[in-house]
Amino acid sequence: QQPSKRPTMTMNTTTDDGKHETSSMEEGGIAVTTPQDYALEETMEESKQSDAAPPAAPTTSSNKKRHLVVWTVLGVAAALALIVGLSVGLLRKSSDATIAPTFDVALDTVSRSTLTTTYASCDELRLDLRQASGYLANAVIDANARWYFHQDGPYSKRVDRQPVAETTALDKSRQPSTAQQPDGITEDSYGTNNQVDGVEEADIVKTDGENVYVAYGSEIVVLHADNVTVLDRIQIPSTECLRSEINSLLLVSQKLVVIVSSNMCNQDAPYGQVVSGSHQTRVLLYDITPNTTTSAATASTSLELIQQTMLQGSYISAHAINDNVHVVTSTFVNTRFAFGQYLDPYNENVYDRSTFAGDETEFRAQAYFQALGHQDDFVEQLLSQLSCASLQQVVLWQSSGDAAALNFASIMETLSSVYSFSIKDNETALENIHQTSMLLPTRNWQVYASLDRLVVASEGWFVVDDNESMALQQTYLVTYQLDAATATPYSLSTVPGYMLNQFSMDHYYSEETDTDYLRVATSTRDRWTWNSRGRWTQSDDTTSQVTILEMTELMPIVGQVTGLGKPGERIYAVRFQGDTAFAVTFRQTDPFYTLDLSDPSNPQKVGELEIPGFSNYLHPITTAGEDGQEQDLILGVGQYADQETVTGIQISLFDVSDFANPQRIQSFAEDGGYSSSEAQYDHKAFRYLPESRILILPLTVYTRGDDEFDGFRLYKIDPETGITPYVSIEHASSLYGGCWSRSAHLDARSMVFGGDILTLKGHSILSHDLTTKLVDAAPIHLDSNLTTDCSSNYLK
Repeated sequence: QQPSKRPTMTMNTTTDDGKHETSSMEEGGIAVTTPQDYALEETMEESKQSDAAPPAAPTTSSNKKRHLVVWTVLGVAAALALIVGLSVGLLRKSSDATIAPTFDVALDTVSRSTLTTTYASCDELRLDLRQASGYLANAVIDANARWYFHQDGPYSKRVDRQPVAETTALDKSRQPSTAQQPDGITEDSYGTNNQVDGVEEADIVKTDGENVYVAYGSEIVVLHADNVTVLDRIQIPSTECLRSEINSLLLVSQKLVVIVSSNMCNQDAPYGQVVSGSHQTRVLLYDITPNTTTSAATASTSLELIQQTMLQGSYISAHAINDNVHVVTSTFVNTRFAFGQYLDPYNENVYDRSTFAGDETEFRAQAYFQALGHQDDFVEQLLSQLSCASLQQVVLWQSSGDAAALNFASIMETLSSVYSFSIKDNETALENIHQTSMLLPTRNWQVYASLDRLVVASEGWFVVDDNESMALQQTYLVTYQLDAATATPYSLSTVPGYMLNQFSMDHYYSEETDTDYLRVATSTRDRWTWNSRGRWTQSDDTTSQVTILEMTELMPIVGQVTGLGKPGERIYAVRFQGDTAFAVTFRQTDPFYTLDLSDPSNPQKVGELEIPGFSNYLHPITTAGEDGQEQDLILGVGQYADQETVTGIQISLFDVSDFANPQRIQSFAEDGGYSSSEAQYDHKAFRYLPESRILILPLTVYTRGDDEFDGFRLYKIDPETGITPYVSIEHASSLYGGCWSRSAHLDARSMVFGGDILTLKGHSILSHDLTTKLVDAAPIHLDSNLTTDCSSNYLK
């Protein structure tokens, strides 16, 4: 912690022409301006005159007492008059502009050293929270004043326009509707489609190859993988939370980690709690004891609850590396209700707007004293809801302390936490949780994990100067060093633009330079400003880039590829693979790029291919060509588009063996209505069988007719003969109707056990033989025991 600085009182001046000026002066004592420091000019002048000409010294003791009483009464009366005058806002503008007080702020700007600094005591944290609340008050008052009096401010001048999906025509040549049936499929493929090998991502379904564990609402459904029968349905223990739902599962060393999102908790907590306590994450640890002495027909399993604990915040992600689990949560910090509402000029419970009418300085002064009056309570509420020992230093996330900076990125928008624990010791796994938390300026998250790094990325704005048009989109990157069951903040940096998803990040180790790098793909969206003519004017087009950072403590940018896509196009898909990368941008066409990242200091855009439509997810595959040589291929899932609209699912196969000249060698587009797939946006819904060359996709077709479809469709992927539908598995015969009040729902997932495919979607689980394409087990309707009136379509 830096030593306390001599406080200054900063004055915010509003002149007659509406311009803002600042000045400051040194002040002794505490860093708080009292009402006596901001008195009426007339009172200040009278006080000066009184000090300059004190009354003559009394000659008798009675005169002394009389004068003492008189001056005491006058002093009390003057003080009361001053306080009353301030409370009703009777502040007058002088001819040379009146100044309104603001809070002095002495916080460090975020750096590597602040990232690794924690608090020795809650008293230390209290001091920084007080500084942070002053910074917040300055920014909110400034933004509110500018909007109320001038309809001015960054939010009135900034518009992020989403790219319009304008497309060009494509000759939709069709492949045959059915494919050659493969001989005897016996392939296994049931693991989660993880981004990084060795890093297990939490999901709603996990299996050890014998039993399948499914998260369904507040139940754990256990299936036998061989005969697809329900072995058990386990209700998780109830809590004081009104709603709990299993969010995801991890299966590690015969232990099932169940992660539960619990909402509407702490009903007795006061409304408007600063660090929201209504959303919590519960972790339950079950011991899995499979019964291997029985046949598949009579197999059973038992789950024994070992431990459970509650974590602060809403669940974001979880990863398992060997026996260690890392859970990321986020908690909304309600500065608006606990503090900001008292600074809102439209709040009639706080302000009489007639007292400041068109006087901006008067409002700023009233708001300042409102903030001053509520500051202590706000800080104490924050302090009571934070863990002093695990919180990293509270800092400014902008390079400037100007209030304008905070209009784009708050100082305490969310509390981000990483919880780490090892499950080696059954009895104490959840008793020895390592926690690290920090207050971050944004709400939007992406989380990436490699074997020894975890990256939390969040969106923000960087204010170049006081001109709001110079506020630039940027992504904050906070990296953690993963060491067994601990996650330690290690480095931070920023990159221009915003990410698409977790696949926008990649940790790469270069043997040539013996250095770790973080590669990040972002798009900086087009910006619009309000010009002097009162019209919206586009100031910048959307641009996309891949930035390479050295993963050292300072995390400098060492290389960058810019100019991905035409003006206005943003990234729709990206995939890093070794020292290469593939990216798709879209607005009118789908440029597919190949990138050479082998030299981190000089990355290059090597190849480019333009095709209509776009891909949302890219999956590298390798297959043998006719000459027996391996082909490097990229399988893309996205949307087909014509000149008018986006029409439905399109599957593309790209040959990138000639890196400078990528080719789309096969494609297939669904017709007969608009179609979409969860695999476009959820990579865990995607499955490809490399031995059988079969792609498994969840598919929904909307037609509002008899040929609607909701289920899975399988496609044969052949670089020579094409992409052809293989079999369709229907889960629901209609997309409309059903029990909409039910919260339990299965995200689309698929698994393959020895050539038998298990599909899960909605409320049903189905099993089919991939060779015969026939149903090989009775369908499982997870809501078949509902007593409410549900349509039959819903149960499928």
